[in-house]
Amino acid sequence: MCIVCTVVSVVSVAILVGIWTFQFLKPAKTPVALWDRYRLPDTLLPEAYYITLWPRLKPDHRGIYIFTGNSSVVFKCVKDIDLILIHSNKLNLTSAGGHMARLTTLNNIPEPAIKSTWFKVPTQYLVIELQSKLKAGESYRLNTEFVGELADDLAGFYRSEYIQDGVNKVVATSQMHPTHARKTFPCFDEPAMKAVFHITVLHERGTVALSNGQEIGQQWQKAVSEGHCAYALNLTGPILNFFENYYNVPYPLSKSDQIGLPDFYFGAMENWGLVTYREANLFYDPAISSNGNKEQTATIIAHELAHMVITDSLPLLIFIQLN
Repeated sequence: MCIVCTVVSVVSVAILVGIWTFQFLKPAKTPVALWDRYRLPDTLLPEAYYITLWPRLKPDHRGIYIFTGNSSVVFKCVKDIDLILIHSNKLNLTSAGGHMARLTTLNNIPEPAIKSTWFKVPTQYLVIELQSKLKAGESYRLNTEFVGELADDLAGFYRSEYIQDGVNKVVATSQMHPTHARKTFPCFDEPAMKAVFHITVLHERGTVALSNGQEIGQQWQKAVSEGHCAYALNLTGPILNFFENYYNVPYPLSKSDQIGLPDFYFGAMENWGLVTYREANLFYDPAISSNGNKEQTATIIAHELAHMVITDSLPLLIFIQLN
């Protein structure tokens, strides 16, 4: 009996030794390169963007609608690193000095020279490798120039069309949520990477440009003149007042623009200070719209305006599905 126990014990020990040996001898995992990860590293934080966009509302000689632009992003280095990862998707970047970006410093220290720039398509990064490290605590500026297609794909900076008085009209509009800002300009495209945006839109005379922060009172005149916006306009003030009192949080912006779009992926989108809607969810005509339409319009407007007061200010780390 003891012999059997001894044999079993020896076998058990041998098995355990074999398992431990396998654990120690199995090859170590190769570290994943930062540009192969879908989340940005915690090495850089954007502070401000200076963006110029020029949408062409007529096709070029190839029959393609395009937009051109340039971006200057000021960012702070949090940890020493010789790499800049910034999102960019479906943009053609103009070469500057042999590279697709230009780096400068805001202080009296020399900026690292750029060693190489290239795209990592699966993770949608513009990869900028440097010859020396960015220094923690210092601020830098990254400049890019780019060309993109003003496509009718309902994502990023895109094209929408409608007919007015028998004439085809073209609108350049945007849908940045959840990860489409990178299709408009190179950026740190995660919600935790909050920054101040200074945006210039070049447009032809006779057209209107709306943005998030600028105080503009212009809207589509045909919808206004026919009274389709009156219901939404009369709801907006009372709804904002209700949310301010209910949450005890003041409305944080100087204006509240709302615009209806003929082509829009979602029912509406809570762009801060400039909410975009499908036309059917914003415009209401008491002569032809049902009570169901009226209720739906009120519900959607209230939903989007709630974002203005509360959730657009939350420090989200990454987008999840918010209803």
